[in-house]
Order: sequence, then structure tokens, then C-alpha cells
Amino acid sequence: MSDAWLEHASEGEPWQAPSPLPALVTTERTIVRRWTTEDAPALFEAIDGAREAILPWMLWSATDHLRLEHTIYYVERTRRAAAKAGCNDFPMGIFDRETGALLGSTGLHQIQGLMRTAEVGWWLRPACRGQGLCREAVGGLMGQALRPVGEGGWGLHRLFAMIGVTNTPSRKVCEALGLRLEGRYRKERYLGYPKDEPPGWIDTLRYAVLAEEWDGDLGRARCEPWPHDI
Repeated sequence: MSDAWLEHASEGEPWQAPSPLPALVTTERTIVRRWTTEDAPALFEAIDGAREAILPWMLWSATDHLRLEHTIYYVERTRRAAAKAGCNDFPMGIFDRETGALLGSTGLHQIQGLMRTAEVGWWLRPACRGQGLCREAVGGLMGQALRPVGEGGWGLHRLFAMIGVTNTPSRKVCEALGLRLEGRYRKERYLGYPKDEPPGWIDTLRYAVLAEEWDGDLGRARCEPWPHDI
């Protein structure tokens, strides 16, 4: 089978990362940008001091970044990957705009070029929660991701977030950003952590927004509610 049919499955050419990549995102209190080599010590410190707080949703924190060398390797690997054509994963840091301190992480992940779609994820250090910083930083990134490339954006058509049904803080971020709750995936995610609790499958909620639904002035989406209950 040829690939000729793909011209009917995409709006123009499939998405490719802009060159050069978009600049950092600046909000009232935060800066969102891709990792640099110099960020590795701060990133390791943030993860090492917050492992229990970002689990069970960030399961990698139980096994990865156990030493500074691991984090240096991770940052360098992602930095080099972002410079190559065809990269579809762009992890980023969330920083305090005034002090430069590392607050957490976000990014554009699993970008599907044909559909111009990306997943957005995030985590914050415990001391930084409850202040609207995650909503502010993620909203800034989403606004940039959905802007046309010619306007300094990533040129994406659609963003989504997959949130565990019991992850109330992240659900509140999605709701504060006006994202549309599109589906509930029954027993979609398996959690085997923490070890002293019974493992099992949990439901996952999918929130999403289209480029035409994003209000840049408000820094949030104007989504129509899904026409049925989830």
C-alpha cells in the first residue's frame, strides 16, 4: 500500500517542529523554557526532594533521576533530541520569573505530525502548589503551542491532557484553563505505587482544546461543553 492517501488525512503538509524552535514563554510570574545543561543540578534537587509528592502520577520518579549523573544525561539527551529534525517530544522547565528558581516541569509530548496534536503534562514542587502557578505556566505554554508558527508559536491544532480520575489538583488545573472534558477511559492506567497500597487499574480523564478555542487575551480556553455526561 502506498502513502498517497495521507494527503487526504492532513491539512497541508504534516506538522514539523518550527525552525528555529519558539522562544521561552513568559507569564506574570513564571518562565517556561526547554532544559539547558546548566539546569541539571536544580532539576535533580527538585525531583529528589519531591519524589513522594509527585508519585504516583510520575512513576518514573521512583526509578529515574536517582543520582545527579542521571539527570545530567536526561537533560543532555532531551536537549540534543530537540535539535534534530523529527523530534516530537519537548520537555520543559517551569521557573520563577523573578528569582529563576525551578518550580516544576511541563512540556509538549507525543506530538502527532499528521494530526498536529500534542499531549501536555506537568508537575510542581510541593511548596509551589496552591498558588495558581501551574495553571499560569501551562496556560502560557498552551497559548504558544496553539499559535501559528508565523506568530512565534508551535502551529499545533489540538492539545490534550490525560489525568488520573483521583488526581484532583491536575483536574482543577484543566478546569481552570477551560479545557473540555472529552472522555473517561475505564481502567486505562495501572498503578503499582505506592508499594504499601494495593495495585490496580484506575480511570483516566481526557481534557482537550482546539487552537480556535484558545483565547490568548484571557490565557484560557473557551470550549463548548461536551454534549453528554462523562
